Amino acid sequence: YLQTIDLFAYPSMSMNQATESLTNYYESSLKNYTASGSPQTSINANYSSVSMNYTFSDATAGNIRSMDILISPQSSDKSYLVTYRDEASKFEKDLPELQKIIGTIKFLK
Repeated sequence: YLQTIDLFAYPSMSMNQATESLTNYYESSLKNYTASGSPQTSINANYSSVSMNYTFSDATAGNIRSMDILISPQSSDKSYLVTYRDEASKFEKDLPELQKIIGTIKFLK
């Protein structure tokens, strides 16, 4: 299993709606989906975000740990979803790379 980082853009919706929509989708489409704690909200001058952690089973790789970060830039009509997935045993080790990548993303208005 290779780690993946995906970036999706879609029309804005409330963070609660987006979080609920993603959770419903994952519960119905991922095998053994399990949320890890509650979604974490962050707000600063440039954007609001919600991060969600979860695990699921992959037929080939076994347990996969995932983190979704929903980002809603201020003064934008779009929201962004960054999804990071990795083997459960490698997730923490590889997480700093995701943080570097997110730090380089410039969200357009």
